[in-house]
Amino acid sequence: MKLRSFVAVFLIILMSFSLKALDANVTYATFKGVEQDNYIEVYLQVIGRSIEFVETDEGFGAAVEVTLMFMQDETIAAVDKYVLQSPVYKIDLSSEVSLVDMKRMSLPNGTYTLEVKLKDMNRDDNTRTYTTVVNMDYGRQAACISDIQLIEDFASSEEAGKYVKNGLFLKPYTYTMYPSFVDQLTFYAEVYNTDADLGKDFLVKFFLREKGQADKPIPGMMGIRKQSPQEVNTVLMQMNIADVPTGDYDLVVEIRDQQNELVCSKALSVKRSNPEKFDYTEFDQYDIQNSFVTDLSEEELYLAVDALGPIIDDIGVPTLVEVQKSDDLDDDRQFLHHFWSKYNELEPVVLYEKYMKKVHLVNQKFSTAFDDGYETDRGYIFLKYGSPNDIYEREREPAASPYEIWKYYSLNKNQRNGSFIFYNPSLAPGNYVLLHSNVRGELQDPQWERKLYENTLPGTPKEEWDGANVMQHHGGGEARAYFEQY
Repeated sequence: MKLRSFVAVFLIILMSFSLKALDANVTYATFKGVEQDNYIEVYLQVIGRSIEFVETDEGFGAAVEVTLMFMQDETIAAVDKYVLQSPVYKIDLSSEVSLVDMKRMSLPNGTYTLEVKLKDMNRDDNTRTYTTVVNMDYGRQAACISDIQLIEDFASSEEAGKYVKNGLFLKPYTYTMYPSFVDQLTFYAEVYNTDADLGKDFLVKFFLREKGQADKPIPGMMGIRKQSPQEVNTVLMQMNIADVPTGDYDLVVEIRDQQNELVCSKALSVKRSNPEKFDYTEFDQYDIQNSFVTDLSEEELYLAVDALGPIIDDIGVPTLVEVQKSDDLDDDRQFLHHFWSKYNELEPVVLYEKYMKKVHLVNQKFSTAFDDGYETDRGYIFLKYGSPNDIYEREREPAASPYEIWKYYSLNKNQRNGSFIFYNPSLAPGNYVLLHSNVRGELQDPQWERKLYENTLPGTPKEEWDGANVMQHHGGGEARAYFEQY
């Protein structure tokens, strides 16, 4: 591991700046116009931590220039440009908030290339462009279905507003992936022309299926609703996906006539992340394009992967070792993204950045002439268990090497009152190593007291070095008393 740990502290400091690359979620849905032209809704969420919040006399705020451009054969068919402003906050909340917006634009039938350009108004070089293909195809008479809009929350509303359609306030869900902590999938769609085309009651069938598995709904993930023909029928449904396993799925909405014959359908690809057992070996199966790992330099990447050692579980260690041996930077990027996705599938960068701040702190506090801070025993324990509740330091206790005792009142749900003792037998600045702990799974050495004192008392008979007698033989030895004290 040491071969890869050549990153200086100043590179870690610079990392906090290089990581601020504009990040956003962009989705859309098209709808057939009834009293207006056909239109598209573009849903946008700009991640607050990826843009600059600046302080003014009123408080902290950010702004993003948004350009929406629809192209057909290199010709601009429609364009809109505006500035999306954040609220003004009394304190800097950039790490906790996002800028959310929805833009509705008229769009005739046709196939378009949609280009969404985002520019941080407080930093000209912080930009990002998203591109996708949009197909608008709604007939005048035939029954058809709008695109499926994913919904985060909804409510009845009699007031007009940007997010209101057909008497419903619809807060858009700007992801197409559902993490393990989200149990409900809510969606909205509109059905058109059933009055002219069908003229009779019809069925709305909706279900989840494994991606590409036609006509094979997942058991328990299907529903049917009967509706009467209208010019516009609304479909607002919820599905409990708590037990849906990790995978790629199609969310399907179908219209069927009274003979259960298929009239039309729409599908939307969604992902589910719901791991019972996290498989580290699958790290290379996921798309990391435009994720936070693509912005890391080689040095930052090596540090970020190597620093996972203290927090990765035993199952993941073999895969981590193989990645560290690999010369392929893509392996490091994919593994790093995969690891943090285990804890936050939607925004793995959140916990990554939080952890790297701890690594930065550890490298400042515990680096030695031989190792970076995260490679030292104190750094390892700090990263694994966090800051201790109490530290007892002894640099000049008679007959003892310099030592520190760290106390944790609670380490996890299975153990409380943990102690670690580190000592410095070499006397080199900061070169403390773990000597003993009472924490399950950590180093435990019954002879720890002998090792703590033997460098300074080489002539002491071995038979005198037992735990009960060490203090009385060498007057003032306090290590055991403090180690066991709570």
